[in-house]
Parts: sequence; C-alpha cells; structure tokens
Amino acid sequence: YKKVKLNHKERLLITELFNNAKIPITELARKVNLSLESVSKKIKSLVKDQIIIKPCTELNITKFGYFYICFLLTTEGDQQTIEKNILQFSKENIHVMCINKTIGSYNYMLNLELDSFSDLVGAIEDLKYKLRFNLINLDMYIKNEGIVFTEHRRERALNILKELF
Repeated sequence: YKKVKLNHKERLLITELFNNAKIPITELARKVNLSLESVSKKIKSLVKDQIIIKPCTELNITKFGYFYICFLLTTEGDQQTIEKNILQFSKENIHVMCINKTIGSYNYMLNLELDSFSDLVGAIEDLKYKLRFNLINLDMYIKNEGIVFTEHRRERALNILKELF
C-alpha cells in the first residue's frame, strides 16, 4: 500500500469520527470548523479511498444463544494450496465470519459464530478434511463478547435477527 498523507482538517475529521462514529454531521462540521458540504465531501472521499471503512453493526451474539469461537491453525506446505482450501472452507461454511493470516506460532486465525456443539464438531471435521495434508495443529478458544458482522456476512446477521422475531 502507498502511504496516505492527510491534511489537518482530514486528521481532525478522522479523530472526531474515531471518538464518536455516530456524531451528527452538523456537530462534526462545527467541531472541525468546516461547512456541512465540505465535511460531507471529505467523508465521501475518505470512504472512497478506503481510509474510513464504513461502520458495521456490532451484536452480542451470546444474547441470542450463539457463541464465538476462534480456530488457530498451524499449517505447513504450499501456501497457495492452503489459502485456496481455507477460502473454500469459508465459502462452504456459513459460520465463518473472518479469516486472518497471522505471524508467530499460528499461520491462520478463523473466527466463527456457532449455535450448537454439533455445528462446532462439523466445522472442525470439515476444516480438518480440507487441510488434511497441511494442518499441523488446530487450537481453539471461545470468546464471549460481541462481534462485528462484515459486509459479506450481513445476510447471516439479518437471518439471526429474523430468528428472534
């Protein structure tokens, strides 16, 4: 990535939004001493340039009977094959929320939301099968807090909410 240079007003905007993403645009304009039109244009530009990533809805899924689990993978072998298989697993498993490549003891971290032990067992079996030639170790931990639903999983978040009502 190319390093981005921001002017003083853009840095002020980002700071204010970071402190309160729900700040009304009129208050934001007042705080950074710009017109509403200027603030709107700058925010659109920062979003377009992917400096500001659109906010996501955060839910505490444990309140709905779901739990959040993280798979920590140690792999060996051809990285392209491994990544292809992890992506395929993600596409086939609706419970996968996020995949991260890591540095250190683990090579990958997969975040899943589940609502039953059988879903967990199924996800483990599927992942082990997909990575049967490359998986050295699979560690897990359960996290009991809210998670962020990313754009590609928005439909899943909406389905969870529909189940509640």
